[in-house]
Amino acid sequence: MIRVVSTICFLAGLSILFYFAVDFYDYYSLPLIERPHSSLHQLAKPGGSVSHGLGVAGSTMVLLLFLYSLRRREIIRWGSLSRWLNVHIMLGILGPLYVTLHSAFKFGGIVSVSYFSMVAVMLSGIFGRYLYLQIPRAITGGELSDMEINARKEQLHSLLMNNFGLTDAVIKKLVAKMGEIGDKDRSAIYLLFTIFVNDMIRSLRFRSLRKTIRVNYSDHSQDEQDMLARRIKESALLSRRVDFLDTTQRIFYYWHVIHRPFAFVMIFIMFIHIGVVIYFGYRWIF
Repeated sequence: MIRVVSTICFLAGLSILFYFAVDFYDYYSLPLIERPHSSLHQLAKPGGSVSHGLGVAGSTMVLLLFLYSLRRREIIRWGSLSRWLNVHIMLGILGPLYVTLHSAFKFGGIVSVSYFSMVAVMLSGIFGRYLYLQIPRAITGGELSDMEINARKEQLHSLLMNNFGLTDAVIKKLVAKMGEIGDKDRSAIYLLFTIFVNDMIRSLRFRSLRKTIRVNYSDHSQDEQDMLARRIKESALLSRRVDFLDTTQRIFYYWHVIHRPFAFVMIFIMFIHIGVVIYFGYRWIF
């Protein structure tokens, strides 16, 4: 239910953005020197009645992003970490987009430092989400312990052997069809690139796996074949993530080191911007 609500909110937020982006397109396409003569100027300029509201909404979303950090540190205890992360990502996409329309694509001065820091936070956040998915996790979003990971691997292995009568050699052969990354001793950048490429073609490999299963296990029902394919895919992904867990966690650590300073710079200058705006009387509807 929460996922449905968050999806609806995300789509509604995008719809509002799309509406104003289309409605103000003629204004945004004008040279800066000609904009004051446009009939849309009082609405679409950064301090305009509509754009100012978009800026308030976007800034609020950016500030709400930090609630996820409070949940990670268990200062806030309600709600699963995975759901908080989904909301964090939604706000991390919508907030910068709202602020972009608020700026009317006019960047300059110290505020531009905050804006481009925000863009850096958003882009690095997308990369961070990808890294996050490479670390085996429970349904709640917390990292699995070594014992839990090994237990899940053994559970999958037993399921494949007992339910489908597969041998170790056959399981290994089927898992290899989902792609092997190769030498774990290569550089972190090389491994990350290889993992990314592997993920891009995973759907093609999965189709090939399903064809192989249909041919070799035609005596099983369609549902059983589909289940076997899914279990092999899960086993392959889990094995890969376990094999490169140390590398992924190391990259994830350095990602935090880079991600956080941009976030602090963004917030610091944003507060200065808000303070100056209020000081000079631009209070929107307040």
